[in-house]
Amino acid sequence: MNNPYFPVLPQGWERSQVEQLLIEIAPAIGLRAKRLNALIYMMMHTRPVDWTTSDKEPVYFAPQTDTALALGKTERALRSDEHALEAVHGMIEKRVKANGSRSFYGKCGIVFSRLI
Repeated sequence: MNNPYFPVLPQGWERSQVEQLLIEIAPAIGLRAKRLNALIYMMMHTRPVDWTTSDKEPVYFAPQTDTALALGKTERALRSDEHALEAVHGMIEKRVKANGSRSFYGKCGIVFSRLI
């Protein structure tokens, strides 16, 4: 059987520790406060166990519209944040359907395996 294996945090680490580390190093890596806030918001809405077990990836599935509204920014600003987090900082992978949507069932969303 082909069981997928995904990267996990080191033993004893949890998602919250990664969030704290990002807050501390953000200025040094050029990660602005609003972009950092968007990243942490999306991270906080993943299942903590997906960061520490190898059988699932930590993925944020919520629609971009809902996320932008929750963060108090435009969808365009959120798209810019997601692009920078993927292309510039290399922290996420954005997997979306052909129409740009995200889905738990389609395993499409903001994937945090690169961050691990």
